Amino acid sequence: MLIWLLRKGLYVLDFHTEVFRDNIMMTSFFILCLSLFTLKYLSIALLYLQLYRVTCDQSYLLRSLDYVKRTLRNLNGRRVTFLCGDAGPLAVGAVVYHKLKSDCESQECITKLLQLQRTIVSRDSDLPDELLYGRAGYLYALLYVNTEIGPGAVCESAIKEVVSAIIESGKALSREEKKVERCPLLFQWHKKQYVGAAHGMAGIYYMLMQPAAKVDQETLTEMVKPSIDYMRHKRFRSGNYPSSLSNETDRLVHWCHGAPGVIHMLMQAHKFAEWCLDYGAHGCRIPDRPYSLFEGMAGTVHFLSDILAPEASRFPAFELSSSQGDTKVQKDY
Repeated sequence: MLIWLLRKGLYVLDFHTEVFRDNIMMTSFFILCLSLFTLKYLSIALLYLQLYRVTCDQSYLLRSLDYVKRTLRNLNGRRVTFLCGDAGPLAVGAVVYHKLKSDCESQECITKLLQLQRTIVSRDSDLPDELLYGRAGYLYALLYVNTEIGPGAVCESAIKEVVSAIIESGKALSREEKKVERCPLLFQWHKKQYVGAAHGMAGIYYMLMQPAAKVDQETLTEMVKPSIDYMRHKRFRSGNYPSSLSNETDRLVHWCHGAPGVIHMLMQAHKFAEWCLDYGAHGCRIPDRPYSLFEGMAGTVHFLSDILAPEASRFPAFELSSSQGDTKVQKDY
């Protein structure tokens, strides 16, 4: 039954992806739609890569490659992160080609990925630090490649340079806002100090705490930990978190803004046990993008595939796997 649901979901996704492509090719907003086009294909490529991971079925890997190639043809250099920029297609491309033993193509993707770094670490860059459009998103791409291919695929110095740029940016804003004692690392996006995983501090702190990021113990203890403690105290009585430090409305409850994203940071910091026992119930609405990986059917199919190998499950495009090995499950068809 589970395999049937997976196949049915994949059929619907493939069909609607082709319809989406045909529709935007006929509109005058093609350039505007191009980033959505690339993100949609990258999401499906990640889904097929996940299905290959849990089944070791080569056909899923080849389907992932098909979608990766489409995204690689549409790189535009305007954005540099994993989910919403060129870093995502290049990182996933490197991994897929590596698994297909196409080492030259894999290395070419990594080389192009590292060429984006100048924009990331430039002192003159107005790039934010958050996950979707900023430095943390690029850092994830580097860590993702090393996790999937192996340590050394991306050199440690490149990772440290990005980490340093994030930390210096956080320190600078903290000084500017006179919060050095309470929150040594403070971040903002569009002039707002967001809390959640997508645009806020939870996502940035989570990335800095990844072992593969190689952040030194002193920085973790004296800067990251106090900043997390500061943010923890912003929690509402319901258990949810505000979308930004200035917002006192308990309204948004999803990964981008609210507790579902913050909990990943809390788990990584090992400060979550008592809090996760005190949860509340919140209503859900119809997703804006019913076929996407984060709001719709692609996410459901990804979740179903995680059930096949729960010990290897992870939040797509956010959590890194704990090992390089692929987990195989017994086919029931």
